[in-house]
Parts: sequence; C-alpha cells; structure tokens
Amino acid sequence: MRKNIRNIIIFGLVSVFLFFSPMFITWIPIVNNIFLGLGFISFIFFEIYLIKIISKLEFTNKYFRILKYIVIGCLVIVFLLFQYILFFLSLFSGKNGPSFSYNQDNYYYVNEGFINPVYVIYKKMVH
Repeated sequence: MRKNIRNIIIFGLVSVFLFFSPMFITWIPIVNNIFLGLGFISFIFFEIYLIKIISKLEFTNKYFRILKYIVIGCLVIVFLLFQYILFFLSLFSGKNGPSFSYNQDNYYYVNEGFINPVYVIYKKMVH
C-alpha cells in the first residue's frame, strides 16, 4: 500500500510539472508543445492508475463495496470533465510562431491571446 501511495504522489507530481511548467517557464515552441502533450497524456495515465488502485481495494461489507463503485463512478466523471478542461487549456497554450531576424539575432513571435490577439516576441537562444 505504501508503494502505491508513493507511486501516486510521484506520478501526480510529474504530470503536474509537465503540464503546468510551460505556464511559468518560457520554453521554445517545440519544447513547450511537447511538455503540454506529455503532461496531458501522463495525467490520463495517472487517472487510470488511481482508478485501478481504488478498484483493487477489497471490502467484505456489502455497503462498502457499493460505496467503492459509487466513488469510482464519481471519479471517472470528474476525471473526464477535468480532461475536457485540460484539453482546452493545452489547446490554447500551444506555442507556434514564425521566426524572423533583426540585427543578426533570431526572434519568434507567439500569439498568446485567447480571444483577442496578443503577440509576444521571444529571442531564440542559440548555444
């Protein structure tokens, strides 16, 4: 049981980092979009793993078994709703922008607006 709790915590933290790090760290567009996609997919696997762990719990009392199925059903509904919201968040957080040069420096611009266009210019770091 401790191993399952540890796995749930680690898996949850990794999926949260992958999904929400592009909001706080400025990545180049390809890395940003890869992190959003991996975060979305890892969160789906996290939800499946959590439901699998809960469904493996054994109860001898009939009412606890019924309660277990009710909890699993509610979790499935909440997770599907949350995935729907996360999908739209990741859809509008994607970065893609054509690059341009100015004074021998490379830049790209990104439309970060949701309804109204808001263009932000980032400098490409070349190492």
